[in-house]
Amino acid sequence: MALHYATLVERSRLTTSILGLWEFACPFSGRLTRVSFSSSSDAGAGGAEFDVRRNGVSLFASGQPAILEGERSVAVDVSYTVGAGDRVEVDLSAVGAEGVGESVYAVLTFDDELGGGGGSLDAAAVRAVVAEMLQAGANVTLDYDAAAGTLTINASGGAPALTLEDVDDRVASLIVAGTNITKTYDDAAGTLILSAAGGGEVLPATAVTEGGETVTENGETVTEG
Repeated sequence: MALHYATLVERSRLTTSILGLWEFACPFSGRLTRVSFSSSSDAGAGGAEFDVRRNGVSLFASGQPAILEGERSVAVDVSYTVGAGDRVEVDLSAVGAEGVGESVYAVLTFDDELGGGGGSLDAAAVRAVVAEMLQAGANVTLDYDAAAGTLTINASGGAPALTLEDVDDRVASLIVAGTNITKTYDDAAGTLILSAAGGGEVLPATAVTEGGETVTENGETVTEG
């Protein structure tokens, strides 16, 4: 069953951010399904951005509800589990210099069942459960956008990926020129040339003719037969 909590949170024009603009203890376990904010007059330059926290933790990693400049309301469908006694707080997290008001209203819609009826979970509820289960470990950040229904996992820090240049340099440093070998590494061209230098004695050529054997040795030719 859907239950709506509505309140007039302020009767004057708001020009500065306020934590705990409205707060209460949730009387049952269920799910927060929609948040909406409205103003009795157009928001000024810079608009106004709101946040909803559960037990001190923001429910919006990004995409916080905002009344834009010249507008009077905003509504966002969400799906967050709440427990009986959880402290729910509404903040005015950012506001332009011209403020918002004169009266500001907030409406939070809860469902006292954890699903879309009959105890079954709807798609939004499943996404929210998955987002709550995942925890960001070392060098990982999670960005859950309830309005878009997306969960983005980003790598941050850690060892950087190797480039082709890194691989070239590493291979060149691993190979060491031994005896009678020279190594030429051209970083700009990306080439590594191994060449033989000096070394063993070259044996003289030996030829056999029809009339006998011809042997070439130390520059002299000897014919037998």
